[in-house]
Amino acid sequence: DLHHVCADPLCQKIAAAHRWVPLRSPAHGCSACAGRPTQRAYRWMAHRLEVTRRPRLTVVGGSEQTHAELRALATLAPDLKQRLVDGTVKTTRQQARSHCRGSDVVVIWGSTRLDHAVSQLYKDEALAADHVLLVPVKAGARGVQALARAVAEALG
Repeated sequence: DLHHVCADPLCQKIAAAHRWVPLRSPAHGCSACAGRPTQRAYRWMAHRLEVTRRPRLTVVGGSEQTHAELRALATLAPDLKQRLVDGTVKTTRQQARSHCRGSDVVVIWGSTRLDHAVSQLYKDEALAADHVLLVPVKAGARGVQALARAVAEALG
């Protein structure tokens, strides 16, 4: 399957992972990233979630804008199930437990709008669910690209 792929090493990895036959292209014409670093990082995260058989992702925190961006990018990975949790809305332990039990990966996006009480509930419940990988996004790491990189790195 022939695809336009730019020279970025991550796009080359994405092409190899999908068994695309790469046709060298400028970034704006790349099938993997379309010239957007965030799309590149998201595609790689989605691939890592797929190959590690962890298709259910819960993101705790983030702004309305980043949630909208994540929803838009989800069209690139139809098998990925994303749950986006508003980190400023009071959550019960039962809600957090249910979300974590239905997830394979829980991301605590600490450098965003996120109440400590909400993040602590999700952290506790994710740690209690033995099948869940808990991914904290480092302080200062903002944007969907940083989140996607953190998840992909945590998955190895």
